[in-house]
Amino acid sequence: MIVSFRHKAVEEIFRTGKSRKINSEHWAKIKQMLDFLNIMPSEYVITEMVQWAPHRLHGKNNSGQDINQHWALKVSANYRLTYFFTEDGNVVLVDYIDYH
Repeated sequence: MIVSFRHKAVEEIFRTGKSRKINSEHWAKIKQMLDFLNIMPSEYVITEMVQWAPHRLHGKNNSGQDINQHWALKVSANYRLTYFFTEDGNVVLVDYIDYH
């Protein structure tokens, strides 16, 4: 289950299906990813979602925060949905970032 969001517009898509702050071409895919993460939170299941190119992140983000053990799903060529699994299997810190 998704417990927290880092990106307010992603939370808005989760709750309403759209957000004026994110490219409208990404809404449907992000909503599908969020619905999946909310129902089936497991890093083992996520690795089976090949079309979303799931992968673990390493190192630090642009703000200098540790992102080891965070995951990313491919929304588009440049954009990723990132998140972290808690020990109890919940999904937290869901974010939308531009890789390039």
